[in-house]
Amino acid sequence: MSDKALVALVGDDPDKLDWLSRQLELEGFLTVVWFDDHQTTEIAERIRPSAIVVYVGPYHELEPLQVLQDLRADAAVRDIPTVICTANLEFINEHAGEIESLDGTLLARPIDVFDLVQRLHDAISPQPDPNVVMDDAGTTGAINQEYPGNHP
Repeated sequence: MSDKALVALVGDDPDKLDWLSRQLELEGFLTVVWFDDHQTTEIAERIRPSAIVVYVGPYHELEPLQVLQDLRADAAVRDIPTVICTANLEFINEHAGEIESLDGTLLARPIDVFDLVQRLHDAISPQPDPNVVMDDAGTTGAINQEYPGNHP
């Protein structure tokens, strides 16, 4: 089993998805691509990707907001980080707040691969819990809010 994160790419532009897939693989991700946004939730349930990127190309055949709403409505996949990439400024201006409220990320095209990679790493990597420490032996334990013995 690979330690690489699996990123699912769904979109309406095969050439751009192929390019994006290659770029993400060069950055150390595994990728899977499909073109039917109506199957995103079903496919995500089967493959359990670490993140999903919805790429809306020039054909505008996808409904990215519906994809995000469907993912968030399904308990099995609602926690999968989702990034919507689009050049449609009207869509961005109209739906940015709703996408944020659904815990999605909006990225305007053209895609800055380094920005996308950083956002994926930030979304996929578990954030350290400030209440947990790891000792030299690799065991963890909760930090006690009071430190007995450190008080006079």
